Amino acid sequence: MGLPNNAVKEHLNALFGEIRANQVREKLQNLKPEERELTIVEAICEALKEMGGKYVFCIAMRTTRTYFRVFQVKKCPIVMLNGAKRNEASLSIT
Repeated sequence: MGLPNNAVKEHLNALFGEIRANQVREKLQNLKPEERELTIVEAICEALKEMGGKYVFCIAMRTTRTYFRVFQVKKCPIVMLNGAKRNEASLSIT
């Protein structure tokens, strides 16, 4: 994710809110890549919860060339995603 990239600054401010985006940008400056990824995921989860999502789930997916995350937000605790039940190993809960 290009948080420090000025070309996407407006979009990321819209996603995180300007204050949180600036806070995340500051946190990312001295972190290793894997730590940066976790910091960004945590910021996204916090923002989604503030928008009213009671249960926020982050699912990590990998293809042969691409690694990405899908966020699912629910207001009730019953979770189903592509047939995966909440406690199955294929679903990563954040």
